[in-house]
Amino acid sequence: MSETARPATGAKHRDLGLDFVKGFLVVVMALYHGMNYFSNVPAEAYGYLRFVNGSFVFISGYVVAAFYTDPSRGDRFAAFRRLASRGLKLLCIFTVLNLAVSALGMTNYRAVTFGLSDYLDSAADIYGSGQAHQIAFRILVPISYVLMLSGLYLVSRRSQAILVALTIAAALLWNFFAPLVANVFFVLTGLVGLSFGLLLLKHDLPGRRVRSWLLIVLGFVALASVMNRLSGNVLAYGVGVGLLLKLVYDGAALLAPEGRVHRWLVLLGRYSLVSYIAQIGFLFVLHRALRGHEFAPPLELALAFLATCAFLLVACMAIDRLRRRFRLVEGTYRLVFA
Repeated sequence: MSETARPATGAKHRDLGLDFVKGFLVVVMALYHGMNYFSNVPAEAYGYLRFVNGSFVFISGYVVAAFYTDPSRGDRFAAFRRLASRGLKLLCIFTVLNLAVSALGMTNYRAVTFGLSDYLDSAADIYGSGQAHQIAFRILVPISYVLMLSGLYLVSRRSQAILVALTIAAALLWNFFAPLVANVFFVLTGLVGLSFGLLLLKHDLPGRRVRSWLLIVLGFVALASVMNRLSGNVLAYGVGVGLLLKLVYDGAALLAPEGRVHRWLVLLGRYSLVSYIAQIGFLFVLHRALRGHEFAPPLELALAFLATCAFLLVACMAIDRLRRRFRLVEGTYRLVFA
């Protein structure tokens, strides 16, 4: 979800496959949030989408390995500072959004009413364990921590090797010694993504593709069906998420890059952070607007999902065009999100 995929040298160096993966995750997240607001499906159904939150954090760590460890990009400490800045910026965005939601006294799909005093009283849990009930946009917190910690992996090859080993050991063993609270679980998931990126990019794993749609679809369904069972161990969960995202990445290569589906998902992925924030706000407004109207739950969910995807696509197209035409919009966007 993080916008860290934009290299400092310019957009022409973007990996469109990674943007495609992030766009795919935006669509799945729209379905997931739509189920929260407009569906009464049993809890077991959410297990098939359980990978989506962890995937955003995993790919944030992986992107650091893909774009910030190239020696040709110069000073490692500059990358450290850039990642720390982006992590702090993301934490500020999270804080501003939650203060706004709390000040307005909004009520979410779980019938939890946000209040400013309750938010401030729960601040230690919100930014620490992540276990508080009054959290909106909650996945932004572990992503921000992953970005800030990722810079430590770039200081030297020796520190990188030590931290990768510690990350894998912690992901494997942590839950045997202490309960895994939400923020710890997702931060470790992101650092597993970073560690796997550092290890596997050296062997050109992205270049080794699955080239059959049948294998991709069957593999995706099989992995998604077991992700709920992998949630007890971060390392197993991270491996599952990584394999699942690799299948999506390989699927992107099978689509014509000039085709609409590919272009639309790449656009959503390029603005994944904006899309994540916007979809939550849109679904909240849509839920309130449809209150009192009677629809069959499956129809209501389908309409909400399609409307959300259409809204996000139009919004991303508008942002992209405005950025190209107006320096003020480009500067503001980069100041806030880049």
